[in-house]
Amino acid sequence: MAVCLAQDDGECRGRTTLSSVTQPNLKGAPVEERFSAQDVAVVQAAAAPQTTSATMPEPAQAAPTAPADEQSGGSSAHSGLIVDASSLNFSPMLDVRLKTAAGKELYGPGHVPMGSDWLHWAATLDSAQSMADVVGENSLIVTPTGLGEASELVISDQDAISIFTSNTLSGDYLAGGKVIIVVSGS
Repeated sequence: MAVCLAQDDGECRGRTTLSSVTQPNLKGAPVEERFSAQDVAVVQAAAAPQTTSATMPEPAQAAPTAPADEQSGGSSAHSGLIVDASSLNFSPMLDVRLKTAAGKELYGPGHVPMGSDWLHWAATLDSAQSMADVVGENSLIVTPTGLGEASELVISDQDAISIFTSNTLSGDYLAGGKVIIVVSGS
């Protein structure tokens, strides 16, 4: 007897998976605990240089720094998300959440329709990138800064902004479950 964790394996495609069966029993984060446009503004304001009444701002201030994927000439329109957690001691599980250090959730079971295949795993970054049927050809790649409670991967504030902005501009790939988590030994 075998049970499919997700539909990533060829034998599991089109089958009911353990992740889709257990998802309705997992509680999603309430709206106020999810990363939002308001959080983007708060993070950007906190990162902006502070001016005092004794210092005058320069007439031509530089534009805010763009996320790394835009700096390298990439587009903010992405087809999916790859979370490279291979350097962390993290194993595949049925309830995974991406959160900021402040606890704002970016992805988890409540972000996709009930019964969806929302968890995808890969053993290497190359194998994740080859899973175009899940994340498409132009996926955003982020690396968590650490582990949170139980099943949480902690994402930096700048990566949170990149994920939120990219997802918004790209038609909500998070709601489509177009996320792969890379873990060593999966």
